[in-house]
Amino acid sequence: MTVRRAIFLLVFWALIFGVVPYNQKILRGLSYSPFQSAARVTISSFPMGIFEDAGITNGEKPKFQAMITDLKARGLGAVMFTNNFANRDAALLDISDPQGIDVYMIPGGDLNQTWWPSNIPANLETARSAAQPIVNVLSPHPSFKGYIVKDEPNLTDLQKVSLITQAFHELDTARPAMPILIGLDRIGPIFNAAQPDVMLIDVYPVGYNNELCDFTMTGFGYNFLDFVDYIRTARQTKPASTPLWIILQTHNFLTQLREPLPVEVRSQYWLAIGEGAKGIFWFIYSSQQGWKGLVDNPPLYSEVTTLAQRTQPFRNMLLGFQKTQDLFRISGSASQAPYISTLASSSNRFFVVAVNRDCAHSQNLTINAITGLTGQLRDMETSLSYNLGTPILFPPGDGKIFTFEGNFDWHIHLPIIQNGQ
Repeated sequence: MTVRRAIFLLVFWALIFGVVPYNQKILRGLSYSPFQSAARVTISSFPMGIFEDAGITNGEKPKFQAMITDLKARGLGAVMFTNNFANRDAALLDISDPQGIDVYMIPGGDLNQTWWPSNIPANLETARSAAQPIVNVLSPHPSFKGYIVKDEPNLTDLQKVSLITQAFHELDTARPAMPILIGLDRIGPIFNAAQPDVMLIDVYPVGYNNELCDFTMTGFGYNFLDFVDYIRTARQTKPASTPLWIILQTHNFLTQLREPLPVEVRSQYWLAIGEGAKGIFWFIYSSQQGWKGLVDNPPLYSEVTTLAQRTQPFRNMLLGFQKTQDLFRISGSASQAPYISTLASSSNRFFVVAVNRDCAHSQNLTINAITGLTGQLRDMETSLSYNLGTPILFPPGDGKIFTFEGNFDWHIHLPIIQNGQ
């Protein structure tokens, strides 16, 4: 998070707490009809990586090479930069091109001069003129995978976000273009207006005063929505064909957010997988402005590394899964109810994500079918199989993803969760 982003968040939280009533914000964010067209660009991999301020790297190839070496050793394969200058940072892509690292950039340094100022007219011709020089220098690089048009835009930015997204779409048809969205009052309207190839959202669930693994979204000003509720509300306007990418929390922020514990990082990850995420980035890599970046936080970085390595063998399979109606129920002994979610593939196979939401204790969780199902669950990490109804041991805050192997009553209609749940 940069100074600009920090100032924006201060304003954002002030608006949430002081101006717009909670229910009104939600209703306003859901008042738009969902855009149902297929995404323009096919996303062929599950990006798993980190978020970083390009001002830290500052176009210096040795710094970027050190980052790439570090990320690859940990099973992380993507970098999402903010505050890029296209001409300065295109040189970094010479380093990433041969090394299999995906790079996404927010060319704010360029667009803050050529597009976002209020005196620059909001029309498509001007948007194309602003986007073209950026496309010219970034698009020749195979490691460059997409344009982030703006970080956490306001509703007042809606028209320009829509136009600049369209301009990038027209000028580079091979790569996605998208804003980073935050806040239930703005995600729906901006997403529907811009029609990006990906729904990319910030979700930071560890509030400053939250108890261990209480993921009520207090840091965003939502005292009655937890992490799962927030994602489900946010995606109500997202077509099933549009991937959901989530930027998750490893940082603190003033009195809004506290730094998560490793077990909370673990729980965030598995809940995001269960909600159908097809890309995950961790905020943030380098330390600045009072935040401890992952590179300076061995306990959290170790957990992120473990999660990446555990799921790397089957991560790209998740691209073909969609959140669907839940077919299973889960029970445990802890006071914090465990989590369960059903994903479906295009070949009519079902996958179960289960999470122990007790972050202090291991527990045995029991998974049973709701109706119409008989068979076994096969752990996608270990290949161990369990009959439905068999207790399965879960460490604190940990999750598992299972393939359901058995019989299904096809008279039951199962809608893909396209507009929330």
